[in-house]
Amino acid sequence: MVAVQRTVDAAEASVRDAYKDDYLLLTAVAAGIEAARRGIERALDALAEREPRSAPVAMAMGRFRARRGDLDAAAVAFGRAVDLDDESPHAWHTLGEALAELGRTEPARDALRRAIALGLDADLRARAYAALGRVHARAGEWPAAARAQEKALELNADDRLVALDYGRTLARLSARGGGTGF
Repeated sequence: MVAVQRTVDAAEASVRDAYKDDYLLLTAVAAGIEAARRGIERALDALAEREPRSAPVAMAMGRFRARRGDLDAAAVAFGRAVDLDDESPHAWHTLGEALAELGRTEPARDALRRAIALGLDADLRARAYAALGRVHARAGEWPAAARAQEKALELNADDRLVALDYGRTLARLSARGGGTGF
């Protein structure tokens, strides 16, 4: 019995040592990534200070902050981009997406509708319609969600996620007795 316990203890120690090296390596990589993020943020802040009227800089700051998970700061940056270039469908789209993630339904709808109205690019309009469909769905507005998702699919029939959302929306409508005539 003692020999079995020694074997088990030796195996556990071996596994701990193997994972210890991986843990140390991953910790070092994570520290490097965090340092790079801080460097990028400092560089973006410096660029924004040098170019305060640049919508592309505001967009870059918004994207960086959104990826970092700071949606409030991202929405502020995207709002700044819209203020600087209110004819940019990309700025309106990213603002709408950020506001939707923050649960600010009405301003998100307004921003996404503006992106759709300004967008000449079918792919951008498809993404904006898809986002608008998600906003309507979160609000329980199933007919409006279905209309937006259908338009997104008309513009990009290959988007499987929108097709899945559309199918779910139609199922909700059917379950409510609303059929599919929206």
